[in-house]
Amino acid sequence: MTIFVPPVILMGMEKARVMPKNKVLKFSTELSLLALELYFAVPLGLALYSRQGKIAAADLEPEF
Repeated sequence: MTIFVPPVILMGMEKARVMPKNKVLKFSTELSLLALELYFAVPLGLALYSRQGKIAAADLEPEF
C-alpha cells in the first residue's frame, strides 16, 4: 500500500488544480514524489514482510 501514496498525491493535486502548468515544474514535482517514494515507501513496504522463510526437512533434496 505504501507505493500508492505518491500517485494518490499526484491525482489529488490534479483534481485540486494545484499541479503546475509549466512542464519543468510539473516534471520536478513528479520526480520529487518518485524520489520520496523510493526513499521512504519502498523500504517501508519491504519491512512489512518477513525476510526469512521456513522449509520443512522433507522438502529438501535427499542428500541434505
